[in-house]
Parts: sequence; structure tokens; C-alpha cells
Amino acid sequence: MLTPGKFRHKALQKMSSPDQLDRLLKITLPRRWVGLTGLLLVVAAVVVWSAIASVPTTLNGPGFLLPQGGLREVQAPSSGTVESLSVGIGDHVVAQQTIGAVVGPDGKSVEVKSPETGVVTEADSVKGAYVNGGDRLALVQPVGFPLVEYAYVSTDVAAGLRPGTPVHVVFGAGIGLGFGYATGTVESVSQFPATAERLNFILQDSSTVDSVRKLGATNEVVIAMDQSALNPSGLVWGSGSGPPGVLPAGLPAKVTFIVGQHHPINNVL
Repeated sequence: MLTPGKFRHKALQKMSSPDQLDRLLKITLPRRWVGLTGLLLVVAAVVVWSAIASVPTTLNGPGFLLPQGGLREVQAPSSGTVESLSVGIGDHVVAQQTIGAVVGPDGKSVEVKSPETGVVTEADSVKGAYVNGGDRLALVQPVGFPLVEYAYVSTDVAAGLRPGTPVHVVFGAGIGLGFGYATGTVESVSQFPATAERLNFILQDSSTVDSVRKLGATNEVVIAMDQSALNPSGLVWGSGSGPPGVLPAGLPAKVTFIVGQHHPINNVL
């Protein structure tokens, strides 16, 4: 028997009617079930898509648009003082054309000649400057050599690249932001890592060489850009016709190699 005063009135009421049969059962509103069902369907659809769909497997690296074989150096023929250098940026020159002279310690003047027919893209020396034999005096972009993309990828992954691998090239200087990517294919992959001498020969810029060397051991990849006579740039673009003119040599770029396909779900497994 219950002793009066030991339990609260509400507790006694619950004991006398434990099932609370006089209260209505709370039922979830239909619209909440609809929302939950819709969410589950979306999740299921995403899982199915990620297991069935294929997306590109890619590798990335820096690249530079240059004539095949690189820009050509105008070199000092001997040590001495620059007597003259009669060309500037944008000037056209012919192979073996005399474009200056260096006076050696013996007082003799030695002619400076252009190595190739093309356009001067850089002039490094001024009259009266002292140079050593072989020093660079200017750079020439040769005519008759197509512009290709020289890219550099880690030696650890370079073995996965093959001639014919498709490539997307996003050029710097705001071109990529405005026009997207140009397309090309891998033409060759160096068998060994690029040496400092090779980087200097191709890139012809110490700061650019330093930026590539900071990546560690890299292999040189030459990319043939897809050509189109219909576009002002002469290149094929992922969409649209690209910029309104020919791209300059030396333009930096981000290069993406399409090395295969994979299912998105593999990224989380």
C-alpha cells in the first residue's frame, strides 16, 4: 500500500495510468518524410554517379612557350669590350648577319654575327661593356621553327607520360583567365632529369631556371600545340577561338597532362 505524502501527485497519476491511453500519438508530418526521402535519393544518386562516372586523372607542371630548340643566343666571339651592337628588340636579322663587334685585348675587332634568321627578342649588352667569349649578347627567335611548350614534371612521375598524351595548357599573363586552355599532345619526354646546363640552354633566364630547379629532379617534356588556321593565335582552344593575336615566345603556363580516367568514388576509398 502507498503511504500518503511520500509521492508527488503527478507521479501518482502516471502510475495509475501508465499507458496514457487518453493522449494522441505524435505523428511525423508527411512533408518531413518527403524531405528525408528526397535527401536519401540525392545521396544514393551521388554514390551511384561516383561509382559509374569517369573523370580525368591528371599530372601538372610548369611550362613555357618557346620555339623548338629554344631561343638562339647571340654570343660574344671573344673576350673584350663591346664596340657595337646594332640591333634591338623586334629587329629582324638574317643568319650570319654582322650585328656588332667586340674589341679584344689585342685591339683587334671581331664581328658579332646572328646565329639564325629571326627576330631579336632580347639585347643584353651595351656599347663599352666588357664580355667574356661565349657570353650572351642577345637572343633571337628563329623563323621556321614552330612554337612548342617545354614543360617540366617530377622525375618520379615522368615515366607515366607517353608521346601522344593529351595536354591542356593554361597560359599566364591573364590569357588563361580570359580564354581558357589550349590543347596539345606530348611529343617527347626526356629519358633523364634535365641538367642545369640544359635548362639554361632552353629557358635562357636565370630566375626561370631557378624556379624549375626548386621543384627537384624534373624531366623535360616537349608538347606539340594543336594548330588551327581559323584562330588568330594559330592554336586550338578548349572553347572559343582564343586571343586575338599570336602568342609571344617565353610565355609561362600551367600544363595539365591527361594520363587516364578514374571513378570519383576512388578519391574517398
